[in-house]
This record gives sequence, structure tokens and C-alpha cells, in this order.
Amino acid sequence: MLVSKLIAPVAFAATVFADGAAINDGLKTVDADIKALTASLTGFSGDLFAAIPVLGATLTLKSAIDKTTKTANSSEPLSSDDTVGLADTVGTIITDATAAIDAFIAVKPKFDKLLIVTPIAAGQVKGLKTSTAALGDAIIAKVPADFKDVATQLVGQINAQFDRVSKYNSLAT
Repeated sequence: MLVSKLIAPVAFAATVFADGAAINDGLKTVDADIKALTASLTGFSGDLFAAIPVLGATLTLKSAIDKTTKTANSSEPLSSDDTVGLADTVGTIITDATAAIDAFIAVKPKFDKLLIVTPIAAGQVKGLKTSTAALGDAIIAKVPADFKDVATQLVGQINAQFDRVSKYNSLAT
């Protein structure tokens, strides 16, 4: 009984204290995972077993995006200072996401030679696109009204990368 009285406030506090810093930390993890995915893509040899690290990096990235979405959804509305900090991190993510999409496009011919890899990669990209859209929506919902247009434009730049890969090939439809 005493233990449950102690644990409940701690668990509650963990959800209440989600703030701009927690979201920014999550976004930095997402960015690190984007870089790891890009590295696995650029290192992909075309061998079936070499696709395993690509799949692993994609799943790790999706997990980080989903976790950050939960953090953003549980956050209080963001301050202007928090929003500016997030915008800086998102700017870095845009650059790194562009590199990741470039890597996906470059490696697609190697995926196609293995037949089974392209549909798996397409499913992974689609999952990343869905998770990324949910994260963008969660963050936009928390920024002050004066920043919503800028936040929407930044998220739009990331979404444009998924649109670019969709137009190039069947990796994300």
C-alpha cells in the first residue's frame, strides 16, 4: 500500500513534466537515428543479409519518432523559447532527412535486385511517413499560435522529402 502511494505520484510526475526540453531531446534522438539509417543505407552492399541492418535502423527510427510523438502529445503547450529551440533541431532533421531520402533513392536499384527487399523497404518508408506526420501534428498542436505557420512549413519540408521519394519510385506510396 505504501509503495503504491509512492509510485503513483512519481508516475504522474513523469507524464506531467513532458515539456519543450523533453520533446527536443526526443527530436535529437530521432536525428541521430536518421543518421544511423543513412549510414546503413550508404553501406548497403546489395546482399540480402546486408538488408538486416537497414531494417533494424528503420525500426529504431520509427520507435524514436513514435516515442517523441507520445512525449509531444503529453506535453503542455510550448513557450516561444521552447519553440525556437525545436525549430533549430527540426532544421537539422530536415537536412539529415534529405540525406536519408537521397540514400534510399540511391540504394533502390540494389533493393530491386533482391526482389523481396523493395516491398519491405516500401512498407518501412510508409510507416516512417505515417509516424513522422503524427509527430509533426503533435508538435504543431503545442506551439504558440504565432509560430504555427512556421512550424507547419518546417513539417511540410520533411513531408516533401517523403513525397519526393514517392515520385521517384515505389518506396513510399
